[in-house]
Amino acid sequence: PLVFEHPEWFKPEPVKANEDLNDKNLTDGQILLNHRDDYDNTACFILYLDDKDEIWSEKFKGLERFKNSWGRVYKNNRWQVRVLLKHHTGLGPMNDTASLDFGLPEVREWAKGVLRGWTNSGVYGFRCDLAQRIPDEFWKEVKSEFPDNIFIQEDYDTTEGQKRRQAQTGIDGYYNKTGALYDALLSKDAAWVQDLLRRHATFFRHLVNFADNHDEKLALAAFGGDTKALLAAETILQSLPGYPMFYWVSAKGWLWNGEDVKRELTYEVFSERAAKEKDNAEVLDGFRMLHTRLSHPLFKDSQDIIPLDCDNQSFVTYARPYNSEEFQDEL
Repeated sequence: PLVFEHPEWFKPEPVKANEDLNDKNLTDGQILLNHRDDYDNTACFILYLDDKDEIWSEKFKGLERFKNSWGRVYKNNRWQVRVLLKHHTGLGPMNDTASLDFGLPEVREWAKGVLRGWTNSGVYGFRCDLAQRIPDEFWKEVKSEFPDNIFIQEDYDTTEGQKRRQAQTGIDGYYNKTGALYDALLSKDAAWVQDLLRRHATFFRHLVNFADNHDEKLALAAFGGDTKALLAAETILQSLPGYPMFYWVSAKGWLWNGEDVKRELTYEVFSERAAKEKDNAEVLDGFRMLHTRLSHPLFKDSQDIIPLDCDNQSFVTYARPYNSEEFQDEL
């Protein structure tokens, strides 16, 4: 594993007061108990490295940022280096993932090498999980090296923050959620939706528009079983520029019994729940209609929207600019 090959690529966790990582009597449990984050999860983990001929000791001695994060102990009949490394926490509990330090040039180069491997295998689209936790400098380098690839970021910043970062990095798409379209549609507040269209009309080409994702309830459940509200929302989501996203099971109108099922959904649980679900004909027909209507070149070639004024604040109104004599003839 990479953490054994290059532990120096990961973020160190400094020791707490009264801790001495050279003390073999200081147990792992005592150390971890002192290192907990706001989510009541351990903020770090302990890595042991066999230290024959003091190879790892010499390496960590030369790393200033590790000076308070490691010690040498005789354990299990051999000398080992005990290292404290950060878990990938900060925006929520993710205490099963080691935190790579993307501030290091060698880490960024390794990560870009992974992208090269996938690109050389014919993969050109990437959804970047937890993208906010990685510095924008890295994404700028990535987009510079892979200008033709599509990078979608799971990003819960505000749209204003996403605008600033997109201008710096060139990343293609950002999740349209926090205080934005997802929240506005769930609230069924047409005036709020219309205001977002006005403020971000030229930025929708960079937004991922959705009524659900793997961290949210399925769409129909999120809308309280209201099929008309869901289809109205999907009409807006899928007719805007950018990247429309939906689960196939949401297009079938599944509910998961209204439960908030997230990443814990294993194949076994999925199979058990799927056997109990029934397709919602109204939702499925609505998605089929949208797919047919929105396959027109207008929605592919037009990159922006023009918000329109409407006296009735129960309506969301906008146009898609499209210059085509053929389309005018068709109209």
